[in-house]
Amino acid sequence: MRAYDAVAPEPEPPVSPAASAGFLVWHVSHRWQSLLAERLVPLALTPAQFVVLGAVSWLTRAPGGPAPIQREVAAQAGTDPMMTSQILRTLERRRLVQRAGDEADGRVFRVAVTPAGRELALRGVRVVHAADAEFFGALAARDAFVATLRDLARSAGVAESVVAVPPARSSAQTSRARKQGKERSR
Repeated sequence: MRAYDAVAPEPEPPVSPAASAGFLVWHVSHRWQSLLAERLVPLALTPAQFVVLGAVSWLTRAPGGPAPIQREVAAQAGTDPMMTSQILRTLERRRLVQRAGDEADGRVFRVAVTPAGRELALRGVRVVHAADAEFFGALAARDAFVATLRDLARSAGVAESVVAVPPARSSAQTSRARKQGKERSR
């Protein structure tokens, strides 16, 4: 008998829905998304629009690098490619992103964030960071929780570019980045 022919015993069902990790993740994620939707209203962004705009902004942060293609934006945002395309069209109409055909492949669109889009993404990051602190602030072991979520995301096949923690910046790098951001927004 081959190893994959063996049938694993079926796990016991949870004694209550509250003992099911998936059930709890479902409820918590809905509460989190509701909070984000509420907090992003003043920016006229839905959570999905914020995530896609943030992904484009993140992926285009290195000056002179190639603009990402829509599929890369979808992977970074964790959104369906068709939905991402629709959101990008909306963001493009609002002049927050620009899409252009790829020179090498006419079927591919490259996406760049506009200055207005970068500014809105930064404002959104501040709003979402505050909501994050409020929502997850009750956790005693927040860093351990985030590490567990990162491990779970990896095991679920989430792209490494999404779950990898960038190296810590020195205070000089942080100051330089802030100064460059202020100069760009002028």
